[in-house]
Amino acid sequence: MKQDSKKKILFVHGITEIGGAERELLGVLENLPRYGYYPVVACPGDGPLVEELLRRGIPRKEAMFVPWRKLWGYLQRAAAIRGLRQVIEMEQPSLLHVNDIWWVPQTLRARAGSGGSLIPLVAHVRQGIESRKVRLYELDQADLVIGSRYVPGGRTPDWGLSRRLISGFGNVFARTLLRLPVRDCTAGFKCYRRCVLEAFDLDSIRLEGYAFQIETVCQSVRKGFRIKEVPIVFPDRKVGTSKMSKAIVAEAFTYVIRRRLGGAAHGAGRAPASGVVGSEERPRNARV
Repeated sequence: MKQDSKKKILFVHGITEIGGAERELLGVLENLPRYGYYPVVACPGDGPLVEELLRRGIPRKEAMFVPWRKLWGYLQRAAAIRGLRQVIEMEQPSLLHVNDIWWVPQTLRARAGSGGSLIPLVAHVRQGIESRKVRLYELDQADLVIGSRYVPGGRTPDWGLSRRLISGFGNVFARTLLRLPVRDCTAGFKCYRRCVLEAFDLDSIRLEGYAFQIETVCQSVRKGFRIKEVPIVFPDRKVGTSKMSKAIVAEAFTYVIRRRLGGAAHGAGRAPASGVVGSEERPRNARV
């Protein structure tokens, strides 16, 4: 298949170290061309990941990424957005893939400035993704697709007892108090339609840990978007250390209680169009 006939995907990756997520990403990048996709990676200019991309012959474009809520990051926002916008204008991709939710504001602003009308794909690729699974996440069936550990077929092999208890209790606690029709509320592997991301007020969400994932699900449900969960296998990490801490657990616990008591917090919208996950009904103002 010629490159010109392939759909180009621009992977926005703000980290150039190589961990579990980057190893999975490299596998996806190498397998995409056989399914008719042409990947390009936008990332900082140096680091182990850049060296590996060059070694494997995977195209890349240099871009600046800054912490969105840090003071020095705020001062450099305009330059970072401008640089990424130029990459988008140059590559003219059919799809944007963002490796971390924190790069979404920068990517959305860069895309808007480029005049593109793309559907960002927001996903954390730490989970074991096989190349054949790239085709499973069909957004014609849902507005938000969640890679779920807690639906039939989902598994968490090699997890310790404490991690299973914290994750399991946290999900039951969140979906019960917030009345969410989702089994895995804290999942980080998600695929959003553009209309869902544009409906979020990301700058107003003051959460640093996994409570952020619960809030995005909560807003999606309250705004009436269609949600579909697909099973994933989520093994324990082979390298690196977990970001889980007592502070993150406490933040999530108190957030759920505040959200329950405060009702429509953090900009949640109108009541859902349907209480059934996977409903074919969608908001009247939703755009593809």
